[in-house]
Amino acid sequence: MHLHVGTSLQDLANEIEKLFLFVGDRPRIEEQDVVEVAGHSRIHGIFDLTDAVGAQKTGEALGILRNLLDEGEEPGRMLWMLVRHLTALSKIAGWKKTGVDRKEWSRRLGISPYFLSKYVAQAAHFDEETLQDGMERLLDTENRLKSGYGNKRLLLEMLVVGLCQK
Repeated sequence: MHLHVGTSLQDLANEIEKLFLFVGDRPRIEEQDVVEVAGHSRIHGIFDLTDAVGAQKTGEALGILRNLLDEGEEPGRMLWMLVRHLTALSKIAGWKKTGVDRKEWSRRLGISPYFLSKYVAQAAHFDEETLQDGMERLLDTENRLKSGYGNKRLLLEMLVVGLCQK
């Protein structure tokens, strides 16, 4: 259900209440019930995409990407946010090696300290070579999109699969 609604506890509680009203006295809730009730009430955000890529969850990242494209999200904006995210992961990996004080990381990245642990966990999924390869994939995809080479959806799907490779 969180893919349809998000991770807000209030939104989840509201959707669960609607789900119980929908199924009535039936003893079992089916996946189709969730789809019918929650549908696509949640508009996936670009941060959901960057988080799925950072966690190397290929299937989830592809689903979010498709949802974003269906909702009319601009490919250029998605690429920019993925570049920003991979850059942050690369900086964290470098700071770990050079001993930069962890208290400085969120300030230098311009992110809330609340999210820092998620970034640190995601950075552990990537080595320096993988991050560099990811940046090259992003640049290549941007060039292909700008030149009109290929199907936008297919190019972005191939990018996401490539970024999620371990």
